[in-house]
Amino acid sequence: MLITHRGSLGQVAELLSMHRRTLNRRLEALGYTFRGLVNKVRYDIARQLLENTDMPIAEIAANLDYSAPSAFTRAFSQWSGMPPAAWRERGPRGEGR
Repeated sequence: MLITHRGSLGQVAELLSMHRRTLNRRLEALGYTFRGLVNKVRYDIARQLLENTDMPIAEIAANLDYSAPSAFTRAFSQWSGMPPAAWRERGPRGEGR
């Protein structure tokens, strides 16, 4: 749903046939937040796209619904400790390309 820009809390709750506040409460009871899960999925997809495609970083940012490539770069750097271009060059296991 994230890739198709239909991954809001309300849309996911509707898919699960529950109110969005109920979904939030259930996630919190498990120690999660909706925003945290969305960011984890974004990071997972970003790593796959960086590793398995030559897609430009700006296009990856747009596909993951970031307002600008710089916003994606900041988020990715927080998650991985390095910018996406460096991560792509280094590779997922630090082996380089």
